[in-house]
Amino acid sequence: MFVIVGLLAGLPVQAQPAFLVRDLNTALPQRPSFVDIGRKIAALGNVFLFAADDAGAYGTEIWRSDGTLAGTSLLKDICPGSCSSSPQSLTVSNGTLFFTADDGTHGRELWKSDGTPGGTVMVADVLPGRSIWFGDLIDAGGVLFFTADDGVHGIELWASDGTAAGTHLVKDIAPGTGGISARFLATSGQRLLFGVFYGPNWSEPWVSDGTDAGTAQVAEIRAGAADAIDLNYNPVLSGADAAPAPQGGFLFAADDGTGTALWYTDGLAGGTTARIAAASSPHEMTVFQGAVYFAASDPTAGVELWKSDGTAPGTARLKDIQPGSNGSDPRELTVAGSRLFFHAADGVHGAELWKSDGTAAGTVQVADLNPSGDAFPVTPGLPNRYQLSALGSDLIFFATNASALQLWRTDGVHTTQLTTAAAPDFIPVIAKDLQTVGGSALFLAGGWGTEIWSSDGTAAGTQRLRDVDVSTSSLALINGKLFPGSLSPLGNGLFFPATNGASPNAQPWKTDGTAAGTSQIITLPFDQTASYGARPLGSGLVFLTNLAIWSTDGTAGGTHSLSSSGFPFGSLPALGGSLFYIAFDPVSQAEELWKTNGTPGGTVPVSSLSSFNDSSKMVTSNGKVFMPGSENGSGSSLWVTDGTAPGTLHISGLGHGGTDLSQIYSLVDFGGTLFFTAFELGYGWELWKSDGTVAGTVPVKTVQAPSVPFFNLVGGEAAASPGGPLFLVLSDAAAGAELWKSDGTDAGTVRVADINPGPGGSLPHALTPIGGKVYFVADDGAHGDEVWVSDGTAAGTHMVADLLPGPGSSRPDNLAVVDNTLLFSAYDGAHGVEAWRTDGTALATRMIQDIAPGPLSSSPTGFTAAGPNVYFAADDNTTGFELWAVPKDAVLGTFADVPPTYWAWRFIESLIRNGVTSGCGGGSFCPGAYVNRAQMAIFVLAARGTAPPPATGTRFNDVPPGYWAGPWIEELAREGVVSGCSANPPFYCPDNLLTRAEMAVLLTVARHENPPPATGTRFGDVP
Repeated sequence: MFVIVGLLAGLPVQAQPAFLVRDLNTALPQRPSFVDIGRKIAALGNVFLFAADDAGAYGTEIWRSDGTLAGTSLLKDICPGSCSSSPQSLTVSNGTLFFTADDGTHGRELWKSDGTPGGTVMVADVLPGRSIWFGDLIDAGGVLFFTADDGVHGIELWASDGTAAGTHLVKDIAPGTGGISARFLATSGQRLLFGVFYGPNWSEPWVSDGTDAGTAQVAEIRAGAADAIDLNYNPVLSGADAAPAPQGGFLFAADDGTGTALWYTDGLAGGTTARIAAASSPHEMTVFQGAVYFAASDPTAGVELWKSDGTAPGTARLKDIQPGSNGSDPRELTVAGSRLFFHAADGVHGAELWKSDGTAAGTVQVADLNPSGDAFPVTPGLPNRYQLSALGSDLIFFATNASALQLWRTDGVHTTQLTTAAAPDFIPVIAKDLQTVGGSALFLAGGWGTEIWSSDGTAAGTQRLRDVDVSTSSLALINGKLFPGSLSPLGNGLFFPATNGASPNAQPWKTDGTAAGTSQIITLPFDQTASYGARPLGSGLVFLTNLAIWSTDGTAGGTHSLSSSGFPFGSLPALGGSLFYIAFDPVSQAEELWKTNGTPGGTVPVSSLSSFNDSSKMVTSNGKVFMPGSENGSGSSLWVTDGTAPGTLHISGLGHGGTDLSQIYSLVDFGGTLFFTAFELGYGWELWKSDGTVAGTVPVKTVQAPSVPFFNLVGGEAAASPGGPLFLVLSDAAAGAELWKSDGTDAGTVRVADINPGPGGSLPHALTPIGGKVYFVADDGAHGDEVWVSDGTAAGTHMVADLLPGPGSSRPDNLAVVDNTLLFSAYDGAHGVEAWRTDGTALATRMIQDIAPGPLSSSPTGFTAAGPNVYFAADDNTTGFELWAVPKDAVLGTFADVPPTYWAWRFIESLIRNGVTSGCGGGSFCPGAYVNRAQMAIFVLAARGTAPPPATGTRFNDVPPGYWAGPWIEELAREGVVSGCSANPPFYCPDNLLTRAEMAVLLTVARHENPPPATGTRFGDVP
């Protein structure tokens, strides 16, 4: 039977089963939901490098541009697919760009780039397997300094020369794991001035040359429990508050208890550190013509322009630009050629552009760009930086004329407007990212800050190169994923939020899996968007917008707003025919528990809650809804409700000494009891259970966690497997974060396996239970992040498949269950991030379809079964992120070409389960192919469970020693099942195909059967 299946020609099967349901949005590019403030563009040689978000295909990644359209493109997709590596702190040091990024495998680490894809690489894995904490990066004469936490020393000062070996801890300033708080102030040569706070020591100035011996506190400026250096000072808001001094050493702002003033240090421990000026709060420090210029305040003149040669006698106000005590508030001091430019208000013209040659007489207004107001408006608390930058010996900058924010250029005498009011669409008072190289400038603009512009300093040469986001997606992703619950079954179809380009806001849509059957249900009010989750209820479903909760049966007439009281959010757990959620009042900042039965009258408040509740973790268990919360944002407690106000209880003080737990992580219903994981500082990881009462909320197990900072903890995830144990991730000093299981008792809560031997841990995550087992993603230290499966025993815990062979990670994500089959997204090196399926065996692990061909990624997310299809969001790199579907039958079969609807599916699946075949390769079985005599030999013996001895290579002339099927062919010959195709000379003809008649004889003889004589009447062609 088994072999006959392989012989028969198959019926047609679907080679490419996934399909685009409908390209809804063909007009309006999606936009990211925020604008990064601050400089993100770095100049490396003659090219610009910057971080940008294309709002879809690649997430936030590193880009490059030479100032032309053709030369502007993604440099490297560090985290493949739609996940974001989020490059930060772009800093050039010794001719190399350094930045931090997260490739999705190693966590946030130090990277470098020479401006080419191949030269964009991770420098060092400072904290293997985890997201490291990084502070800013700064260059000091070719030495790169940064602060980081390696999981051993806490946050400390590090340095790098761009190699793994040359990336090292400079000094363990605060011994132990406590670490320091630091802010970089200024550099001089290869020395760094920085402020440090640790333990009982308040912030004081330190200097480092990149060595342990050369790193020391230079002075104690302020004795007692107070800071001399303001670690919260933000240079983005007010410019630098330190600079290299003309005579060597540093000038910096510090407070000795009498107010923040200008200080000098020679940078030596025990050397000269002195207060040299009484001017208050010096900032905007800039070196110009052998002196340091800065803005500072005194009682008589307010904030004005000052100048210092590094000595007390040589420090004075340069000019009282606005006479009186109001001050001109000079900002953005920038050197261009032989002039110092800045903007200031003289009390007559508003905030306008000024220049200085270093003398009072030579400090004058350049132009009155906005006669009706401020050319450089300032809003307190916002980074009002207008990107004054040198373009050759001229200045290029943003300023506001009478109509809008525009780009300008000046040589100090003549000022030219480079853009018009119509373009680009600038946002006033928000900093634009601008960088110059020689005579070219690159900047980001647009209403969302995603348009790339270049300028050569002329109006004609100022042009929009491209929009980073060029895709027209109908589905909006957050960090590469759909909002949880965005896709939801509705009848035999699917509900989903999308935009067709008519409005930027997502509207409620439905589909039956066909383009014709895909339609918008209603149009929401203009200020609402439907991207906040949905949950089936009765014959319809409930969905959340940013401002209200709605119900729908899939028709316009059956779609109603249930309540617009507060901002609704939550996972919508079900209890007693109702769904529960949180309503947040933005005025009172209060949170209230609500429930809905799908009608306006049945949408009612249940009880007031404390603030800071984690509604994404709401879970139903034993007739109650549970949710972690917090009284004031510090510590975690538990809320429980039976759906009534009297039955809503706050269970707090669960920690030792009656304090709250440090953090509650996962809530899971296991066997009708609520279990949750938590961490408690000083004690470790804890597994708890609760029956919804104070007395019935008790700890089950405590595991001492490794001694690492709280933000570096890994663990806490939990999942209940039907018919199996409770699986969870806990971390201890011996094994790090590994997979554990529990039967609900202390003794029955144990580690399943030490997947990555030693204290590093395999860092399991994305726990997904299926039929008594749990699937998850882990790194065993040899294969990178891959999909694993466990039945709760060490022997039954194994990697499913090494999709990206070797130590690299396939980055499995978006794990979802469809009829006992696991779907997920992954990257195999040959293709981008695509959709995969598995049943827990390597054989049955295959890519469903290469939607974005070749190395491009479709980044599928949100796998949801509804009706006959599995739906998901994907980007084929042509249409943007749209709704895709694949028939369930196409993903449930082991082989892509043998779906469950195929006539021989159950026989072929039996072959697989019994180890008879592994298909023809590439995830296919090739059911229409014929079997030759060599393949037949293996099929017959494997189906019978016979393991043949080694072949001699002498039985048949055409089956030589080492022939791949030799052992099986010779075994059949020994048993008398076959005699070959020729006796003299002896040939087997291994490549000859078998006829059905030959196969009938072979199967019967192989089963040692002796059939009775034929009647000749059963088949017309068998006489």
